[in-house]
Amino acid sequence: MIGATDPLLAPVPLLAGGHTREPEGTGPAAIAGRFGEAGQLSSGEWRTMGVVGLVMLVGGLVAWAVRVVPAHQRMVVFRAGKPPVVKDSRLVFAPPMLSRSVRVPREDSALDVLWLRGVTADGVAVTVNAAARVRVNDPVRYARAPRPLGAALLTAAESEIRTYIATHELVELSALLREPPGAGRRDLSRRISDRVAGWGAQITVVEFSRVQVRLDSDLLRWAESIEPRPGPRSGQAPGPRPAFHDNVHSNRRD
Repeated sequence: MIGATDPLLAPVPLLAGGHTREPEGTGPAAIAGRFGEAGQLSSGEWRTMGVVGLVMLVGGLVAWAVRVVPAHQRMVVFRAGKPPVVKDSRLVFAPPMLSRSVRVPREDSALDVLWLRGVTADGVAVTVNAAARVRVNDPVRYARAPRPLGAALLTAAESEIRTYIATHELVELSALLREPPGAGRRDLSRRISDRVAGWGAQITVVEFSRVQVRLDSDLLRWAESIEPRPGPRSGQAPGPRPAFHDNVHSNRRD
């Protein structure tokens, strides 16, 4: 408890002319001297603060330079003057200022080709949906490939699928939809893979899920060009024309 004799609470004497005089020991310099000694840090406290600051600095550097690679990815690390290194799932030291790191998928990924327009070998305009599976067989080439790589893979797949449509008739495309998954289209997968091999990628499977046909003059000309199948016996009505799969749709032109 502060005593009555504390100089901070001592009465302030008045000088001649109404001026006040600060009691002894209550000036700014005296107060700073009294509280300054209590605010000084000991050598142990300075060491503690230094250790805490060093730990924070090291933690920041580690968070900045260390990359976590999950199990479903690889990481390709490029350093100046050294060959690229492929890292599996682990902690990877790759400072951004001294190296460049690219994540590469270990598992197959899906590549969807939607609403792609093409013209069949017999002159029918179609719109198809397809799906491809992409596998990385060379992580270093994949990491060096142009970005965004997904757009480049999609462009290559669309180009080859459009060529594939142009070399097959409408009935053949309908037959593709009736095949079990993975059957056929290996030649199409191989052609796409040849185009993207330089990027370290491979197309393993291509599946058509939809073939849509516009009801226009091209389709009518195609239907008229199909010769009716002869009946099994003379005098019987001709057999039915080739049927489409359920996923082959016809739309009227708007």
